[in-house]
Formats: sequence, structure tokens, C-alpha cells
Amino acid sequence: MKLRIVHHTRYKYSEGVVLEPHILRFHPRTDLTLNVLSFEMAIEPKPSGQSHKLGISSNQEQVIWFDGLVDHLDLRATSVVETTNTNPLNFLLYPFTATRLPMVYDSVWHNQLLPFIQPVSENLEFRRFAKEMMLEADFLTVPFLTLLTETIHKQYQYEHREAGNPYLPEYTMLLRRGSCRDLAFLQMALCREAGLAARFVSGYHFEPDPDRRNELHAWVEVYLPGAGWRGFDPTMGLMAAENHVPVAAAAQTEACTPVTGAYRGKASSTLSSTVTIDRG
Repeated sequence: MKLRIVHHTRYKYSEGVVLEPHILRFHPRTDLTLNVLSFEMAIEPKPSGQSHKLGISSNQEQVIWFDGLVDHLDLRATSVVETTNTNPLNFLLYPFTATRLPMVYDSVWHNQLLPFIQPVSENLEFRRFAKEMMLEADFLTVPFLTLLTETIHKQYQYEHREAGNPYLPEYTMLLRRGSCRDLAFLQMALCREAGLAARFVSGYHFEPDPDRRNELHAWVEVYLPGAGWRGFDPTMGLMAAENHVPVAAAAQTEACTPVTGAYRGKASSTLSSTVTIDRG
């Protein structure tokens, strides 16, 4: 499936400010099931300098910096991608011990996956819930992931919330509602309680329904021996497939935000953002 994605973000400042260097993460990830056909980034005002780099998590990042005072920052990323992940269940867990939980990775993989295994919460009720879910899935890896994805989708109410970091997982569990990033952070934390390496993913989900609003989306990727990183979307209640376009993935949610930066000055700021996705 071919998709054209336009992500427009605008910061407006009440008076002139000095922008510190900013890191931009808008470039979709290229992998075996996602091909980036074209990418353009329009920036206003024009930065005095820019560079490109691979971040710690191998996300494509653009660094921009400015001279003088500015009263706005306008970012428009236009991507054309082709997705081919039509069968997300086409994988094999190997060695076969990986079919059981809690997950135990061999020593080589364990050391590399340490940042993605670290527990997120020490809340006892949260940890008890994770154990209950493992028990209900008979401590089987794929049934646990499927059950977790479906349970959060069915029992937690989605709410639209653009600003702010994800809620702590125990708080989302208490509220029984949250934005896509809250639900993704919750699932990531629950996966880690089962010994599964899990990371937060930020990107886009194409909604073919013209009445549904497209926006920046979040889900989870879990590292499965023999299968690699596989995506699970608790907001949608399904595995990530051809409608999902990942941009950034990391062990911490803060490393996936589209824009990281700060400004110097006394001005207040407002943020607006829109995403449009069309087929073909």
C-alpha cells in the first residue's frame, strides 16, 4: 500500500525568542516491510544550519539551529511510503523455549536488550495485574501478547490528548483510559514484567474511514527470538501491519517525540499539529 503523509507542526511564541538546537524525528523508518519513496522537510524560518544523524536507537534525526530572534517555528514533513506488511503473524519463535513466559533471552541477546527489559513500575497492583494476565494466557508468549493487546483495547477508553508525557502505567490502569501513547506505555511496561524486551514506537496509523481523524500514533514493539521486533497496537487492538508507519522507536518514550528542543526568552508558546494521510 502506498501512502502520502503530511505532518505539519507549528510553534508560535508571544514574542521573539532564541531557539536552542532542535532535534527533529519525522523521517519514517525504512525496514523490510516499509520503503520510503520520498521525504521532504520544509522549515520556516530557515535554519542557519542543519545536519542529519542516526540516534542511539538508530532513528533518523535531523538537527537544526538558528541565529537571532524568531517568533515562530513551522515544520512540514511530507513522506511518501510503501508498506508491505500484510501478514504480521508470519513468524516463528525459535528457540522453542521462547514460547513460554517469563521470557529468558540467551546471554548475548540479553545484554543487548537490557534497556528494553528494565521494569518501568514498582507498583504492586500493577505487577499483580501483569502476573494475572500471564496466568490467564497459560504463560504462553503469543497468547499473552494477544490477550494484552485485546484487553487494553476493550477495557480502556481512548481519549484524545496531544500534549504531555505518557501517564505512568499504574495511573493509566487506575483511570481505565488514556491517549494512544498512554496505552502503549502501559502495554510496554506490562510486557517487561513478563521478561519481554519492549520498546515504545511513535509513527502514523492510516485510517481509511474519511470521518476518522489522522494523527501521530503510538504503539509497542516486542523483541521475539526468531521473529525480531514485532508491533502490537493496544489502541487499535491488533498487531501492527501495513496501516502502521513507524518513525521512531526507543526504550524511553522521550526519545520518540517528533521535536526535542528548548528556547530562551520570556515568551509563552502555543503548539498546533495536523496529520493528513492519503492513499496512492
